[in-house]
Amino acid sequence: MPTEVSIIIVSYNTKALTKQAVAAAYASSQTHGLEVIVVDNGSTDGSQEALKKAFPMLVLIQQKTNGGFSQANNRGAQEAKGKYLFFLNSDTEIEQGATDVLVKELERSSKVGIVSGMLLNEDGSVQPQGGALPNLLNIKAWMMFVDDFPLVNRLFLPYQQSRSSYFTARHQMGWIGGTAVMMRKTVFSQIGAWDEHIFLYGEDIELCLRLHKAGFLSVYTPEAKIVHLKHQSAGAERAAKGEVEGLLYIWKKHFPAWQLPFLRLILLTGAWLRILIFGILLGDDEKKRTYTEIARSLAVAGR
Repeated sequence: MPTEVSIIIVSYNTKALTKQAVAAAYASSQTHGLEVIVVDNGSTDGSQEALKKAFPMLVLIQQKTNGGFSQANNRGAQEAKGKYLFFLNSDTEIEQGATDVLVKELERSSKVGIVSGMLLNEDGSVQPQGGALPNLLNIKAWMMFVDDFPLVNRLFLPYQQSRSSYFTARHQMGWIGGTAVMMRKTVFSQIGAWDEHIFLYGEDIELCLRLHKAGFLSVYTPEAKIVHLKHQSAGAERAAKGEVEGLLYIWKKHFPAWQLPFLRLILLTGAWLRILIFGILLGDDEKKRTYTEIARSLAVAGR
Protein backbone atom coordinates (compact mmCIF):
# COMPACT_ATOMS: atom_id res chain seq x y z
CA MET A 1 0.00 0.00 0.00
CA PRO A 2 1.50 3.38 -0.99
CA THR A 3 2.29 5.85 1.77
CA GLU A 4 -0.58 8.32 2.21
CA VAL A 5 -0.04 9.51 5.78
CA SER A 6 3.29 10.39 7.40
CA ILE A 7 3.07 10.34 11.20
CA ILE A 8 5.80 12.54 12.67
CA ILE A 9 6.77 12.15 16.32
CA VAL A 10 9.34 14.33 18.09
CA SER A 11 11.22 12.55 20.88
CA TYR A 12 13.55 13.79 23.60
CA ASN A 13 14.44 11.44 26.47
CA THR A 14 10.99 9.81 26.48
CA LYS A 15 12.00 6.27 25.50
CA ALA A 16 9.10 4.32 26.99
CA LEU A 17 6.49 6.89 25.98
CA THR A 18 7.81 7.14 22.43
CA LYS A 19 7.74 3.36 21.99
CA GLN A 20 4.08 3.35 23.06
CA ALA A 21 3.30 6.26 20.73
CA VAL A 22 4.94 4.56 17.75
CA ALA A 23 3.19 1.23 18.37
CA ALA A 24 -0.19 2.98 18.58
CA ALA A 25 0.57 5.05 15.48
CA TYR A 26 1.22 1.96 13.35
CA ALA A 27 -2.13 0.52 14.46
CA SER A 28 -4.11 3.74 13.97
CA SER A 29 -5.24 3.26 10.37
CA GLN A 30 -7.24 0.55 8.67
CA THR A 31 -7.44 2.01 5.18
CA HIS A 32 -4.43 4.30 4.58
CA GLY A 33 -0.79 3.48 3.98
CA LEU A 34 1.35 4.80 6.84
CA GLU A 35 4.92 5.68 7.55
CA VAL A 36 6.05 6.67 11.04
CA ILE A 37 8.91 9.13 11.38
CA VAL A 38 10.56 9.77 14.74
CA VAL A 39 12.81 12.80 15.01
CA ASP A 40 15.00 12.30 18.07
CA ASN A 41 16.41 15.53 19.50
CA GLY A 42 19.63 14.08 20.87
CA SER A 43 18.19 11.80 23.56
CA THR A 44 20.60 10.31 26.09
CA ASP A 45 18.25 7.69 27.59
CA GLY A 46 18.76 5.00 24.95
CA SER A 47 15.70 6.02 22.93
CA GLN A 48 17.36 5.67 19.55
CA GLU A 49 18.67 2.15 20.11
CA ALA A 50 15.37 0.98 21.65
CA LEU A 51 13.33 2.34 18.74
CA LYS A 52 15.58 0.77 16.12
CA LYS A 53 15.27 -2.61 17.81
CA ALA A 54 11.51 -2.47 18.35
CA PHE A 55 10.50 -0.99 14.98
CA PRO A 56 12.81 -1.96 12.08
CA MET A 57 10.50 -0.23 9.58
CA LEU A 58 10.61 3.08 11.46
CA VAL A 59 12.11 6.15 9.81
CA LEU A 60 14.39 7.42 12.57
CA ILE A 61 16.06 10.81 12.22
CA GLN A 62 18.81 11.25 14.81
CA GLN A 63 19.70 14.83 15.64
CA LYS A 64 22.79 15.61 17.69
CA THR A 65 21.18 18.51 19.55
CA ASN A 66 17.71 19.54 20.70
CA GLY A 67 16.56 22.15 18.21
CA GLY A 68 13.06 22.36 19.65
CA PHE A 69 9.63 21.06 18.72
CA SER A 70 9.15 23.19 15.59
CA GLN A 71 12.57 22.49 14.10
CA ALA A 72 12.19 18.75 14.66
CA ASN A 73 8.70 18.69 13.13
CA ASN A 74 9.98 20.54 10.08
CA ARG A 75 12.87 18.10 9.76
CA GLY A 76 10.42 15.21 9.82
CA ALA A 77 8.17 16.89 7.25
CA GLN A 78 11.13 17.23 4.88
CA GLU A 79 11.55 13.45 4.87
CA ALA A 80 7.82 12.66 4.71
CA LYS A 81 6.46 10.82 1.67
CA GLY A 82 2.77 11.05 2.53
CA LYS A 83 0.11 13.37 1.16
CA TYR A 84 -0.95 14.05 4.76
CA LEU A 85 1.32 15.04 7.64
CA PHE A 86 0.21 13.92 11.10
CA PHE A 87 2.22 15.65 13.85
CA LEU A 88 1.97 13.65 17.06
CA ASN A 89 3.49 14.21 20.51
CA SER A 90 5.61 11.44 21.99
CA ASP A 91 3.39 11.27 25.09
CA THR A 92 0.30 10.24 23.14
CA GLU A 93 -1.43 6.99 22.22
CA ILE A 94 -3.71 7.35 19.22
CA GLU A 95 -6.69 5.00 19.13
CA GLN A 96 -7.34 2.65 16.22
CA GLY A 97 -9.08 4.30 13.28
CA ALA A 98 -8.30 7.85 14.44
CA THR A 99 -5.91 8.51 11.56
CA ASP A 100 -8.62 7.56 9.06
CA VAL A 101 -11.10 9.93 10.73
CA LEU A 102 -8.69 12.87 10.48
CA VAL A 103 -7.96 12.17 6.82
CA LYS A 104 -11.71 12.11 6.14
CA GLU A 105 -12.07 15.51 7.85
CA LEU A 106 -9.40 17.03 5.62
CA GLU A 107 -11.06 15.56 2.55
CA ARG A 108 -14.44 17.16 3.42
CA SER A 109 -13.32 20.56 2.10
CA SER A 110 -10.21 22.15 0.62
CA LYS A 111 -10.78 25.02 3.09
CA VAL A 112 -9.94 22.76 6.05
CA GLY A 113 -6.28 23.45 6.73
CA ILE A 114 -5.65 21.58 9.97
CA VAL A 115 -7.60 19.03 12.04
CA SER A 116 -7.34 17.51 15.49
CA GLY A 117 -9.27 14.97 17.50
CA MET A 118 -10.49 14.49 21.06
CA LEU A 119 -7.66 14.42 23.57
CA LEU A 120 -8.25 12.14 26.54
CA ASN A 121 -6.59 11.86 29.93
CA GLU A 122 -5.45 8.45 31.17
CA ASP A 123 -8.73 8.03 33.05
CA GLY A 124 -10.75 8.58 29.87
CA SER A 125 -11.91 12.11 30.72
CA VAL A 126 -11.78 14.84 28.08
CA GLN A 127 -8.67 16.99 27.97
CA PRO A 128 -9.55 20.48 26.67
CA GLN A 129 -7.44 22.05 23.96
CA GLY A 130 -7.39 25.09 21.70
CA GLY A 131 -9.70 28.06 21.60
CA ALA A 132 -10.16 31.40 19.87
CA LEU A 133 -7.31 33.12 18.08
CA PRO A 134 -5.72 35.53 20.57
CA ASN A 135 -6.54 39.21 20.95
CA LEU A 136 -6.07 41.60 23.85
CA LEU A 137 -9.63 41.15 25.07
CA ASN A 138 -9.66 37.36 25.28
CA ILE A 139 -6.12 37.25 26.70
CA LYS A 140 -7.27 39.61 29.47
CA ALA A 141 -10.33 37.44 30.15
CA TRP A 142 -8.07 34.37 30.34
CA MET A 143 -5.49 35.93 32.65
CA MET A 144 -8.18 37.36 34.95
CA PHE A 145 -10.09 34.02 35.08
CA VAL A 146 -13.17 35.78 33.61
CA ASP A 147 -13.70 33.09 30.97
CA ASP A 148 -13.81 30.41 33.68
CA PHE A 149 -17.32 31.55 34.59
CA PRO A 150 -19.81 29.14 32.92
CA LEU A 151 -22.05 31.83 31.41
CA VAL A 152 -19.12 33.78 29.94
CA ASN A 153 -17.57 30.57 28.61
CA ARG A 154 -20.78 29.75 26.72
CA LEU A 155 -21.32 33.23 25.26
CA PHE A 156 -18.09 33.26 23.28
CA LEU A 157 -15.18 30.96 22.46
CA PRO A 158 -12.42 31.84 24.94
CA TYR A 159 -8.73 31.96 24.13
CA GLN A 160 -8.31 28.64 25.94
CA GLN A 161 -11.45 26.54 25.91
CA SER A 162 -11.68 24.70 29.25
CA ARG A 163 -15.30 23.46 29.14
CA SER A 164 -15.20 19.68 28.61
CA SER A 165 -18.75 19.48 27.23
CA TYR A 166 -17.70 21.70 24.31
CA PHE A 167 -15.59 18.87 22.94
CA THR A 168 -18.46 16.41 22.41
CA ALA A 169 -19.26 17.97 19.01
CA ARG A 170 -17.37 18.98 15.86
CA HIS A 171 -16.27 22.62 15.80
CA GLN A 172 -14.38 25.17 13.77
CA MET A 173 -11.91 26.72 16.19
CA GLY A 174 -9.47 29.59 16.08
CA TRP A 175 -6.56 27.37 17.04
CA ILE A 176 -6.09 23.74 18.04
CA GLY A 177 -3.32 22.27 20.13
CA GLY A 178 -0.24 20.87 18.41
CA THR A 179 -0.43 17.65 20.43
CA ALA A 180 -1.98 15.71 17.53
CA VAL A 181 -2.72 17.62 14.33
CA MET A 182 -2.98 16.64 10.68
CA MET A 183 -2.47 18.80 7.59
CA ARG A 184 -2.14 18.33 3.86
CA LYS A 185 1.51 18.49 2.88
CA THR A 186 0.64 21.04 0.18
CA VAL A 187 -0.97 23.37 2.73
CA PHE A 188 1.95 22.93 5.12
CA SER A 189 4.33 23.99 2.35
CA GLN A 190 2.09 26.87 1.29
CA ILE A 191 1.93 28.58 4.69
CA GLY A 192 5.57 28.07 5.54
CA ALA A 193 5.93 25.23 8.08
CA TRP A 194 6.36 25.54 11.87
CA ASP A 195 8.05 28.71 13.12
CA GLU A 196 11.45 27.61 14.42
CA HIS A 197 11.87 30.78 16.48
CA ILE A 198 9.45 29.16 18.94
CA PHE A 199 11.27 26.41 20.82
CA LEU A 200 8.20 25.03 22.58
CA TYR A 201 4.67 26.32 23.36
CA GLY A 202 2.73 28.76 21.20
CA GLU A 203 3.90 27.26 17.92
CA ASP A 204 0.43 25.78 17.32
CA ILE A 205 -1.28 29.16 17.85
CA GLU A 206 1.18 30.86 15.54
CA LEU A 207 0.66 28.21 12.86
CA CYS A 208 -3.14 28.53 13.08
CA LEU A 209 -2.85 32.33 12.81
CA ARG A 210 -1.05 31.92 9.48
CA LEU A 211 -3.58 29.33 8.33
CA HIS A 212 -6.41 31.74 9.18
CA LYS A 213 -4.74 34.59 7.29
CA ALA A 214 -4.40 32.28 4.28
CA GLY A 215 -8.12 31.47 4.39
CA PHE A 216 -7.96 27.99 5.94
CA LEU A 217 -10.06 26.57 8.78
CA SER A 218 -8.92 24.85 11.98
CA VAL A 219 -11.30 21.96 12.71
CA TYR A 220 -11.83 19.79 15.77
CA THR A 221 -13.64 16.43 15.62
CA PRO A 222 -14.56 14.20 18.58
CA GLU A 223 -14.59 11.12 16.33
CA ALA A 224 -10.80 10.73 16.45
CA LYS A 225 -9.53 9.96 19.94
CA ILE A 226 -6.00 10.32 21.30
CA VAL A 227 -4.83 9.66 24.86
CA HIS A 228 -2.45 12.42 25.98
CA LEU A 229 -0.26 12.19 29.07
CA LYS A 230 -0.29 15.97 29.44
CA HIS A 231 3.12 17.63 29.92
CA GLN A 232 4.87 14.28 30.38
CA SER A 233 7.17 15.22 27.51
CA ALA A 234 7.96 18.70 28.82
CA GLY A 235 6.76 19.76 32.30
CA ALA A 236 4.02 21.96 33.73
CA GLU A 237 6.39 24.69 34.94
CA ARG A 238 8.03 24.95 31.55
CA ALA A 239 4.59 25.05 29.93
CA ALA A 240 3.51 28.11 31.96
CA LYS A 241 6.67 30.00 31.08
CA GLY A 242 6.54 28.86 27.47
CA GLU A 243 2.96 30.08 27.04
CA VAL A 244 3.95 33.60 28.08
CA GLU A 245 7.08 33.63 25.93
CA GLY A 246 5.12 32.29 22.98
CA LEU A 247 2.45 35.01 23.25
CA LEU A 248 5.06 37.76 23.40
CA TYR A 249 6.73 36.42 20.26
CA ILE A 250 3.40 36.02 18.44
CA TRP A 251 2.44 39.61 19.25
CA LYS A 252 5.74 40.93 17.93
CA LYS A 253 5.27 38.97 14.71
CA HIS A 254 1.55 39.32 13.98
CA PHE A 255 0.10 42.32 15.83
CA PRO A 256 0.59 46.12 15.80
CA ALA A 257 3.53 47.31 17.92
CA TRP A 258 1.32 49.55 20.08
CA GLN A 259 -0.43 46.47 21.51
CA LEU A 260 2.70 44.87 22.97
CA PRO A 261 2.95 47.03 26.16
CA PHE A 262 -0.72 46.33 26.88
CA LEU A 263 -0.15 42.59 26.44
CA ARG A 264 2.81 42.70 28.85
CA LEU A 265 0.68 44.55 31.41
CA ILE A 266 -2.14 42.00 31.09
CA LEU A 267 0.27 39.07 31.47
CA LEU A 268 2.04 40.70 34.40
CA THR A 269 -1.24 41.39 36.21
CA GLY A 270 -2.33 37.80 35.59
CA ALA A 271 0.98 36.46 36.92
CA TRP A 272 0.60 38.42 40.18
CA LEU A 273 -3.00 37.24 40.49
CA ARG A 274 -1.79 33.64 40.24
CA ILE A 275 0.91 34.27 42.83
CA LEU A 276 -1.81 35.52 45.18
CA ILE A 277 -4.27 32.67 44.52
CA PHE A 278 -2.02 29.65 44.05
CA GLY A 279 1.04 30.67 46.03
CA ILE A 280 -0.33 32.59 49.00
CA LEU A 281 -3.94 31.47 49.43
CA LEU A 282 -3.53 27.82 48.35
CA GLY A 283 0.07 27.36 49.46
CA ASP A 284 1.38 25.94 46.18
CA ASP A 285 5.07 26.84 46.42
CA GLU A 286 5.93 25.48 42.97
CA LYS A 287 3.33 27.62 41.20
CA LYS A 288 4.27 30.62 43.35
CA ARG A 289 7.90 30.24 42.27
CA THR A 290 6.94 29.76 38.61
CA TYR A 291 4.71 32.81 38.38
CA THR A 292 7.15 34.93 40.40
CA GLU A 293 9.80 34.18 37.77
CA ILE A 294 7.32 35.00 35.01
CA ALA A 295 6.38 38.29 36.70
CA ARG A 296 10.02 39.28 37.09
CA SER A 297 10.83 38.54 33.45
CA LEU A 298 7.81 40.55 32.26
CA ALA A 299 8.71 43.47 34.52
CA VAL A 300 12.28 43.51 33.19
CA ALA A 301 11.13 43.21 29.57
CA GLY A 302 8.73 46.14 30.01
CA ARG A 303 11.42 48.58 31.14
